[in-house]
Amino acid sequence: MNDIDAQNALVLRSGIDRFVGRLKRREPVRILYFGTSVTYGEWPNHVTRWLRARHPDVRIEDINVSIGGTASDLGVFRVGHDVIAHRPDLVLVEFCNDVSDGGAVEVAYQMDGILHQIHAALPDADIVVVHVARQTYTELYARNECPPHIVRHEEAAERHQVPSIHASRVVAASITRGRRAWTDIAGDIIHPNDEGHRLLADIVCECLARMETATGGSHPLPPPLNAAYAHTHLTPVTAQDLRVADPERARGAWRHQVASGALTRDWPERVDYYGKYFPVRMPDIWTLNRPGDTLRHEFEGTMIGLYDVHGPDTGSIAVRIDGLEVGTFDRSMGGGLTIYRLSNGIMFSRSLAPGRHTVEVTLLDKRTSSGSPTILLAGYWMEG
Repeated sequence: MNDIDAQNALVLRSGIDRFVGRLKRREPVRILYFGTSVTYGEWPNHVTRWLRARHPDVRIEDINVSIGGTASDLGVFRVGHDVIAHRPDLVLVEFCNDVSDGGAVEVAYQMDGILHQIHAALPDADIVVVHVARQTYTELYARNECPPHIVRHEEAAERHQVPSIHASRVVAASITRGRRAWTDIAGDIIHPNDEGHRLLADIVCECLARMETATGGSHPLPPPLNAAYAHTHLTPVTAQDLRVADPERARGAWRHQVASGALTRDWPERVDYYGKYFPVRMPDIWTLNRPGDTLRHEFEGTMIGLYDVHGPDTGSIAVRIDGLEVGTFDRSMGGGLTIYRLSNGIMFSRSLAPGRHTVEVTLLDKRTSSGSPTILLAGYWMEG
């Protein structure tokens, strides 16, 4: 266990009795990992291998839908598409490196919405919230403070009686006691190195082993903190949304050459960049490639945003809702990108009046640093 005591990492709550029951009955099980770049890394692979060695007579499938550089603000819209659609038996959720827009209240709504949607759609599945380590969290724990986002995630876990694994707290204690330095387990303030991933996996495995022998409690489905976040979803951009000069050029743009390179299914795995390889998540991408090209979409709800692809030549857009100007949004990531990668989504509004609305997204006349025209690569509307 890498000289770490994981005893204080686990908050059992309802436990994972249903998943453990399937293991004991030797039924096939599916584990899904849902989080950030840390969870796109190696620690989930270590956990799956450990489970397979511990239960050699059980067929254990694992799926990792984590995406680097994203948080619960996108995650809550992805739940149906990337989690529920796979019908997992156990979901490990990790968004404690949460840098979502909207502040602490929105973070609470978002994590509550993630847990609510999974429990409502998959009542027989178990969920575990995992808090991974981060250098700044280590400093907070040393002052007996809990990171604010972990506080919010724990409030959601408590409401839903979902167990949580505080790997961050255990790692921080180990560093404070002088057993290791942060630089021993990570290459920057967030991302573990090989030793760090093994350490996280050891903590998670120890907690899963404890849950296999523990008796959990009930599995409530409380009302959502914010009803809109209980119904968030992704809606594909379609031809009906296009107001462009050349609709054929707009469809499936990743199959064609664009100003700065090719968008292709054959994008090599070596540039996957923490799960941001977009063709597997956005099989249909639509391009606005001339200033004035517009997407126009009608939707029902109180929230609307866009899930798109960043690239070397993605530019700026102007957004209007119900005919009123919302603002302009830069989709270039500040420039400097050399590959195309999934974005973390952009929210246009979270506070519309309930009812039917129309959003319009228009490509502005901007240029890249090299003088090339800019484009927009749109995959899904984020609705709630």
